[in-house]
Amino acid sequence: MRNRRWGELIIDELTRCGCRAAWVCPGARSAPLAAAAARSPRLAVSICIDERAAGYQAVNAARAAGKPAAVICTSGTAAANLLPAAVEAAMSGVPLVVLTADRPPELRDTGANQTIDQPDLFGRAAAWRFDLPVPDARIDPAAVLTTVDQAVHRARAAAAPVHLNCMFAEPLLDDAPPDGSERRPAGRPYTTYTPAPAEPSPAAVAATAAAVRAAAAGLLAVGPLPAAADRSAIASLAAALDWPMIADIQSGLRFAWGGRPPPPIVRHHDLVLGHAGEALPAPDVVLHLGGRLTSKTYLTLLGSSRPAVCVHVAEHPRRIDPEHVVTDRVQAAPDRFCSALEAELRSAGGQDGAGAAGLIGAGTVAAEAVAAVLAAEPAVSEPAAAADLIELLPAGWGAFGGSSMPIRDLDTFAEAAVARAAPLAVGANRGASGIDGAIASAVGFAAGLRAPVGALAGDLAVLHDLGSLAVLARSPQPVVLVVINNDGGGIFNFLPALSSQKDVFERCFGTPHGYRFEHACRMFALDYHRPTTRAEARATLERCFAAGRPALIEIGTDRQRNLDLHRQLRAAAGAAIEARVRAGR
Repeated sequence: MRNRRWGELIIDELTRCGCRAAWVCPGARSAPLAAAAARSPRLAVSICIDERAAGYQAVNAARAAGKPAAVICTSGTAAANLLPAAVEAAMSGVPLVVLTADRPPELRDTGANQTIDQPDLFGRAAAWRFDLPVPDARIDPAAVLTTVDQAVHRARAAAAPVHLNCMFAEPLLDDAPPDGSERRPAGRPYTTYTPAPAEPSPAAVAATAAAVRAAAAGLLAVGPLPAAADRSAIASLAAALDWPMIADIQSGLRFAWGGRPPPPIVRHHDLVLGHAGEALPAPDVVLHLGGRLTSKTYLTLLGSSRPAVCVHVAEHPRRIDPEHVVTDRVQAAPDRFCSALEAELRSAGGQDGAGAAGLIGAGTVAAEAVAAVLAAEPAVSEPAAAADLIELLPAGWGAFGGSSMPIRDLDTFAEAAVARAAPLAVGANRGASGIDGAIASAVGFAAGLRAPVGALAGDLAVLHDLGSLAVLARSPQPVVLVVINNDGGGIFNFLPALSSQKDVFERCFGTPHGYRFEHACRMFALDYHRPTTRAEARATLERCFAAGRPALIEIGTDRQRNLDLHRQLRAAAGAAIEARVRAGR
């Protein structure tokens, strides 16, 4: 038997390919992989008893670090529990290496214990998959190494999960010594892959430059970007264009950093863009960089205004165009595209356009209106919790937003952060936008950043991932988790088609649960706080950030009151914008 040696070959080659972190779930069949990972001096290993949580940790560590992470589990439903994380990785463009252990082929389809059909378990979510055979002395070990090399290359090239299904027969661990027969050059992968160039084509740059010069009202929209993207190149283009820029909370461009002034960003853009085409000009040329933006108002604007030119630039080939308005799709690194476009515009004498003043000014008065409404609200509230989390976040910390309302509130209301040495890293599972794995994801994001994280999540998401409080309590990087507890699914109150169904709304959609999280925190030895005023909540945040320990801060709100407050904030911002337009400013 060569199980132990094959496990070592797989793990060692993973590390030579640049994988530096792995999440390992307990199980017997995966023992050759788990033991090799635990013994590897080049791999940071985290143990997680919940495969779903392990998957989400690995995805968000890879998201934050910009390099593949691995997750290892045993056979059967353990492997099936990794599907949600694989879907999120596929939808959000995150490289992930999934290693599942499996029974030997003679046990498949026999009713053998813990044996399911695993080779295609992740379906189209996996960019590539391979069914590794049972270790055999007749198979050249180089075949194992080149398979791992291909897996990591495919994960990087596709920015997606890959699946290696590893069959092992009993006895699961043996003492077979290494034989050196893989003939691997020391210190590098057996097969080295040269990545595809991320440079934009000159023709695409020239065509975009022509559209920019002809624009009457241009708009620069920046979504989530790869961790390694040079955001200064994007900021430089934004300043050179003098176009209004909407920067998703995950873009890293929302706030000033590195001593440079912020780009011409539209503050509270989700509130402002609802007036484009009415009080404000709608864009005729849109340049979209990176992933899908959180703002629904932005998508609604695209669908209603149908810009003459909409250029989307991203490193991957996937379509991100839910409104079907993209006219030009450029596959290139967004930062390199921006540098090339800026050079092209300067060489040809720049461009004409309406400038950024209209939307920028609208954002300024909207921000004043939002601040006034929140200042008059002494109680804790969901918009204030989002704004305060980012405003008070210490230097060197990252942020994570849970799906549903938390990430939307962060994107809409978080805007008062101080200048930082580097762009603020904000993570979220916006690929498939599921609420599952919220706590584990925040912990994984902190691991990938190698920095503490402030996180915002809803009560249903925390209940869904309650077991991950154990992971949060032991996180090497502190995570301060703010939980919005509105006793159910608060986002459904915003959907008239559902909230109008009075006879079934609370039971089927509101789903009140009546729980608080104090006793769960006590079980996991987590610091717990439940402030009742905004001032108390801000003070609690500051204390928890200063303490540098994992903590849970529960913010109790009312779903109907939250809906009313959001409507009040939008109305106040709209009135301020309309007053500014009437005044001719």
